[in-house]
Amino acid sequence: MKGYIVNVRTGEKKFVEDNTPLPHYTPPPKIYRIYKTIRTSKGRVIKIPFSEPVELDPEEVEELRAKGYEVEEIPI
Repeated sequence: MKGYIVNVRTGEKKFVEDNTPLPHYTPPPKIYRIYKTIRTSKGRVIKIPFSEPVELDPEEVEELRAKGYEVEEIPI
């Protein structure tokens, strides 16, 4: 790949030739809030926050949902 990589913060341009790896991109972490839902005798559904917002892997999210917790992603 040939071209320029521009640093947005400093405005510095860097020419890149073939076989140069691109800078590693790490996506922002996904933050989730965990709820426990309870049904009342009158049929109402109450969502009780189970924890503070936490950073979770997709496997952990599926595991919590399988245990009956409601997990919502908090947009950053």
